[in-house]
Amino acid sequence: MTVKLIQLIIIKKYIFIKRMNDINKLKRRINKLRDAQNGNEGLKFAKTFSLMTSLGVTIAGSVFLGYFSGDYLQKKYNNDLLLILCLFAGVFLGGYLVYRLIKRVL
Repeated sequence: MTVKLIQLIIIKKYIFIKRMNDINKLKRRINKLRDAQNGNEGLKFAKTFSLMTSLGVTIAGSVFLGYFSGDYLQKKYNNDLLLILCLFAGVFLGGYLVYRLIKRVL
């Protein structure tokens, strides 16, 4: 009876150790997946940051382009209305370009 009890204890310990190894393997796999997701989060951050930067540069560039072209036309034709019209055209152009960028992403 004691031999069978010892064998049963040994078998249970073996099964327990085997299950622990399986659990450790699963933990390692989960950690690898988490590491992969963390890498994707960095990639998502970079994509979002580049989109936000391009939106800002697009708006600022179109407004500056409108202002400087309006300033040039104002000095050439001596008309103050041209500066205001070109500035508004730059603002609307920037808004349209931002709309196109966002529409492409979504």
